[in-house]
Amino acid sequence: IVDTYLKEEITNLVILYYLAAIDNENEKDMNNLGTIYARQGNTELAKKYYLIGAEKENLFCLYNLATLFEQENNLELAKKYLLIAIEKGMTSAMNYLGTIYQKEGNRELSIKYYQMAIDYEDFDKIQILVDIYINEKNYESAIKYIDLSMQKSNKVSEQSLNKLLECKELVTQKICDIILKN
Repeated sequence: IVDTYLKEEITNLVILYYLAAIDNENEKDMNNLGTIYARQGNTELAKKYYLIGAEKENLFCLYNLATLFEQENNLELAKKYLLIAIEKGMTSAMNYLGTIYQKEGNRELSIKYYQMAIDYEDFDKIQILVDIYINEKNYESAIKYIDLSMQKSNKVSEQSLNKLLECKELVTQKICDIILKN
């Protein structure tokens, strides 16, 4: 009980500090305040402060606002804020938008945003692309992304490699070359 009380008191002090700092209209403070309120479950106040930071094009506010809207199943607003962050080059927003489109079953847009992040040297979702192509039996593209993954991040799931090796069509020298090369 004492720990909970102390945590709440510290959180309240931090909120007071940020509220006092708001006069400076620092978008980082807006993001921090929004995050505190979001963690407390007060999404309306979280949105309020994220929106202030988003108006100043703070990428974290844009991303966090999108997260809140996605949690509320308001995907159109989530996409809107992610697209603004993407225009500013935020690769995690590209990956997140790709994930939203993948959940919606929109393969083309999902791949578009995952690929966009990869073009910016963010390989966080490359495994998902590999799996998409394996499931579609588009082995040439799967191999392309396995090769890229091995070159850039030296990561590829054992599960994906096993799926490829199970496919009779793929027991080729090209796969062996990729595996042996890395």
